[in-house]
Amino acid sequence: MHCGGIDGFVEKMNSRALTLGLAATNFTNPTGNHDEQQYSTATDILKIYKSLYSIPALSKILNTTSFKIDATNKSPSRTLWTGNSLSSKYYSVNYFYTYARGGKTSASSSGGYSVICTGVKGNSKLICVVLNSTLDEGVNYAFVDAKNLFEYGFNNFSLKT
Repeated sequence: MHCGGIDGFVEKMNSRALTLGLAATNFTNPTGNHDEQQYSTATDILKIYKSLYSIPALSKILNTTSFKIDATNKSPSRTLWTGNSLSSKYYSVNYFYTYARGGKTSASSSGGYSVICTGVKGNSKLICVVLNSTLDEGVNYAFVDAKNLFEYGFNNFSLKT
């Protein structure tokens, strides 16, 4: 489907945001690059994540920690790893969380360090959103905060039917 270039694609993103009920989100570009007019909230990002997670192919991608790309005539085989250190030990073992599944990370000077991730422990499933956290003395507090929030949620709440 032709979107009409970047502007047309952004228009479709904002239209989809409305159909998802995102009350405090506005897109100005598809890359996530900083723009004062592009914004969202943890609540809206959670809605986007849940929508993506409901699509089996995207859920599989979100839960993939590594992907091997076979060699071609232009490059050798290589493996790509998720940047989510909650679900993979590739970049750091310090943040690995046994119950973490999938997710998406972000880091920028204007938006800080952020992560959205699913955690599954027994029959409980939680989704954690941490936005605009800090990196201090080499510690990524988005991951630290997410682990602490998961532990709090798993230890203090249960599903009642």
